[in-house]
Amino acid sequence: MECDKTLRTCDEVRINMEKKPFRSGYVALIGRPNVGKSTLLNKLLGQKVAIVSPKPQTTRHQFSGIVSTDNYQIVFLDTPGLLNPRYKLHRYMLKSALAALEGADLVLYLIDIHDRPEDLSKKLPEQSDIIFKNKFKNKRLLAINKIDLVGKSDILPLMKTYHEQGIFDEIIPISALHNEGIDRLKEVIVDRIPYGEPFYPLDQLSDVSERFIVSEFIREKVFVCTQNEIPYASTVLVEDFKERTNKIYISAVIYVLKNSQKAVLIGKNGQMIRRIGAEARQAIESFLDQSVYLDLWVKVRKDWRKHDRDLNYFGYR
Repeated sequence: MECDKTLRTCDEVRINMEKKPFRSGYVALIGRPNVGKSTLLNKLLGQKVAIVSPKPQTTRHQFSGIVSTDNYQIVFLDTPGLLNPRYKLHRYMLKSALAALEGADLVLYLIDIHDRPEDLSKKLPEQSDIIFKNKFKNKRLLAINKIDLVGKSDILPLMKTYHEQGIFDEIIPISALHNEGIDRLKEVIVDRIPYGEPFYPLDQLSDVSERFIVSEFIREKVFVCTQNEIPYASTVLVEDFKERTNKIYISAVIYVLKNSQKAVLIGKNGQMIRRIGAEARQAIESFLDQSVYLDLWVKVRKDWRKHDRDLNYFGYR
């Protein structure tokens, strides 16, 4: 994301580093679909950047969320859920997650409190399992999410079982939704990332553009407002993003696979597209801290998930 101003100059950063060694590192946030990775990232950042929904496979792109203080910078690589791919879009999503693993200093594996320890290795695609076990020796953390759903007496035995597997260097119970254990998780990560200069300005939250985040907020509302195959058949392209007097004008297109899906997205008398637009506009205005005029269209792009040309056009590279 482009920043209008930098809170600290490079000289100030160097002075801070001379006072206390600065740590900086990349942390790959991985796990199965729908375990709460994006919710966790938003809590770590203190602001919503990654989209969330109750449906699995909401995240499709790998992008970075950046947490910085005077003493450290953690670049979290938010990844699509690890899955066995069924079509080219899925293959792109898995490739994106594997790329994050390759470039990370530390891996944070997130699971649901209801996942069974004996199923852990079975739920990793083979490629990621190899990288996970071989490259990240002594650099693997396990975060057990959604601990608010069980009693405290159930957590310690589960942590003991995972510890006995000998896979993870530390196990941290958390509730991303309720902000439990997040500070402790940061402490553990900071202790394990290497010393080094920051990769980004200390006030930067992400490595993606506002335009990208806007398209993701719209896609999030498609996931929230529609059912069945519609969310998975949809993608969003922002065609126009202009700052005007006291307002930002945004024009975006929601693409689907077939005409029947287009009809559902528009809804009777345009009710569904208006609902999606209203909820998306509210989220975008909260993020940009400015009034927004959002113009939404729905178009058909047959089989876009299967063709390299279409995937490239929509930014899945």
